[in-house]
Amino acid sequence: MVKEWAIDPSIAHDTDHLGIKFMITHGQTEIENPLDIKCCLKDVKVDEWTKELESAIIKSKDDLQPLLTPDQLNPNTLDKCADALTAALQSATAATAKI
Repeated sequence: MVKEWAIDPSIAHDTDHLGIKFMITHGQTEIENPLDIKCCLKDVKVDEWTKELESAIIKSKDDLQPLLTPDQLNPNTLDKCADALTAALQSATAATAKI
């Protein structure tokens, strides 16, 4: 897929032509939004979001505990930790951002 076409005068060098740049992707796929909603983070106060994230992580501490003990890590444990961290990030964002 060809995308992100743009005129870029900085790559024209010493000619009187304008440079055009673009990106060619090879099989990239769009990452699905895990919240299934779009949030506007523009007005989110970092302190509020951080407080919400800390609270969510504390609630998930049992699921995240294996990260502190590397000898317990395996693919299933890492998946469980990733799910818990994702849920904490989603919770903090949903609590502080505008939909």
